[in-house]
Amino acid sequence: GDGMQVLDLCMGSGQVSRAAIEQVGARGLVVGLDASLGLLVAARAHVRLPQVHAYVERLPIADASFDALTMGYALRHVADLVGTFREYLRVLRPGGRVLIIEFAKPSQPFTAGLLRLYLKHVVPGIARIAGRDASRMMRYFWDTIDACVPPETIVDSLAAAGFAGPQRGGEFELFAEYTATRPR
Repeated sequence: GDGMQVLDLCMGSGQVSRAAIEQVGARGLVVGLDASLGLLVAARAHVRLPQVHAYVERLPIADASFDALTMGYALRHVADLVGTFREYLRVLRPGGRVLIIEFAKPSQPFTAGLLRLYLKHVVPGIARIAGRDASRMMRYFWDTIDACVPPETIVDSLAAAGFAGPQRGGEFELFAEYTATRPR
């Protein structure tokens, strides 16, 4: 909402940061954080905001500093979910919310099998006609979905870290949104 202070974790190219900037308005603040200096530099071409170079497991940020934390498509890089979510809890103000957007592997084996076939073989075949990069990207896209953290693990880890009301949302089975709140 208007005037909120948001920390965008693993900001990458800054897509989530840009959306957050629109939401917080002129009185709000969005700070981008990433472990990759290269990505932070690249993001400057797309979005202007304060940046922090750090790992999500150890945030160099004071307790209770932000109203909301966002993280897009990066959980597979986190080894210790509960420990990392405790860090998120620490830097959130009481009542603050976390929003994690992540790929989710389809729960039905048949659907997952069709998707794997499509993304690993059909799309790269089409992409080879269009160019090698698209083919590599689609193979990476499937490998990313294949390696994603199971939804119940994410929800359970948020609860174990001390968050209230952790839940999975999202309209499509392939993309999930996880939300939780720091208790007041």
